[in-house]
Amino acid sequence: MAQEHKENQLSFIMYNAKDISRFYKIKKTTPPLSLIIFPLISIISIFIIVAGAIYLKELKNLTIKKESSIITHLKKESKHLLLKIDELTKFSNTLQDKLASTDMPEGSRPLNIIKETKGQKILIDKKNITIKDSGDNSEIVPQIKENEITLKFNLVNNSTVSNKQNGFILVTMTDGQSIYFYPKESLLPETFQFAYSRGEYFSFERLRVVEAIFQRPKNFQILTFKILLFSRTGDIIHEQAISYKAIN
Repeated sequence: MAQEHKENQLSFIMYNAKDISRFYKIKKTTPPLSLIIFPLISIISIFIIVAGAIYLKELKNLTIKKESSIITHLKKESKHLLLKIDELTKFSNTLQDKLASTDMPEGSRPLNIIKETKGQKILIDKKNITIKDSGDNSEIVPQIKENEITLKFNLVNNSTVSNKQNGFILVTMTDGQSIYFYPKESLLPETFQFAYSRGEYFSFERLRVVEAIFQRPKNFQILTFKILLFSRTGDIIHEQAISYKAIN
């Protein structure tokens, strides 16, 4: 048993000229384990380093792509804002010219229920907007209900210059005795006139649906509607009259 115990061990003596010699014993299994463990640790470390390098490279590429996408988006936003600033500048200049003008609008009519503004122009000949029935009718027909009357129609953009039309809508209805208006807030109580800037605002590129609702008169034979469209600076850009005869 003692011999077997010795065969499983390695013995060696370490000599030192300045110190006492030392005797060491180690197991034979120790060197093989060291030869396996240390290379394995080295391989794992190399793998971790390579994987980390690949990950950092991919992260860098992803960051560059994301930054490129953000820069492209910001450029588009900047271009859009520049167009808006240019549009607002033109609008401001037009409004200043109108405020500085003392001329009455062309085609001005006496006792007009629409409050006229300085420098107001009538531009209905340009026909940039067409008004059509919202259904399949060739003409615009009001919807008559028990307590209200609805005039529903579409605004269609005909302009080849501007992609967007914007301004204000004002609709009046009369039965020959009383006059009704839409929107109701457009009437100025101090002058009993309609202010274009209190009309219903519109902004569209191709089509815009309008639904004007009025209180129904008790007895009527003929209803006359007038649709007025104003630019943002107060110019009349469209005027259209519609008549409706009651069916007895």
